[in-house]
Amino acid sequence: MLALLTGATRGIGAAVCRKLLKMGYTTAFLYRNEHTYQAFLSTLSDEEKSRVWAVQGNLAKPDDITAFSESLLAEKGLPETIILNAGVYEGGFPSELSPADWATQMQLNFGQAQQSLFPLLPALKARKSGKIILIGTVVTREPRTFAASYTLSKGLLDQYGRLMADELRGYNIALSRILPGSVNTETWGDAEVPRECFVEPDDIAGAVEFILRQRPAVWIEEMVVRPLDKNW
Repeated sequence: MLALLTGATRGIGAAVCRKLLKMGYTTAFLYRNEHTYQAFLSTLSDEEKSRVWAVQGNLAKPDDITAFSESLLAEKGLPETIILNAGVYEGGFPSELSPADWATQMQLNFGQAQQSLFPLLPALKARKSGKIILIGTVVTREPRTFAASYTLSKGLLDQYGRLMADELRGYNIALSRILPGSVNTETWGDAEVPRECFVEPDDIAGAVEFILRQRPAVWIEEMVVRPLDKNW
């Protein structure tokens, strides 16, 4: 089994990657930072490392994404599973953000996902099978004025997922959306927040596993995974 994963070496993505490897997948991904990539590899067994297929590149650069997709198809074939997880959180009120700020968030939170999936769609539709998971955010339901570009770019990703899911159902392909709430990752930095109340990356990885273990006839359209604490 082959899975394509974006944002694989840290936080939620790293937890999902480890889960996929434990499920027996070969996992393919782009990584930007060599140090972060090596640190992630150090958490894997030798057998798991043998099933990692990774290429250095940058999701901010569409050409890198296209080259990665072409290499993946040529060397490993078409993935059974595609998990689009990558994203970057940036704060800022709408009036404070420059056109460049908006463009950067649009690429990192929406563009790279669409660009990763697009080259694979003809083969996926021809095969008429597969599972795709978009990992978004509850912010798409609860817009945050103080994180305007993040809210808008992730909202676009969510709407893209809804539209693609409806189209791909006609090709026997299930596209599911996971919307996490507050997750205990390094995104929080030094903020004084009750991390012990948060969802853990492994919880999101468990949600991914649940979706992937469903029968092909079952479609999990959307999962919201958030802290029980209503303040978060």
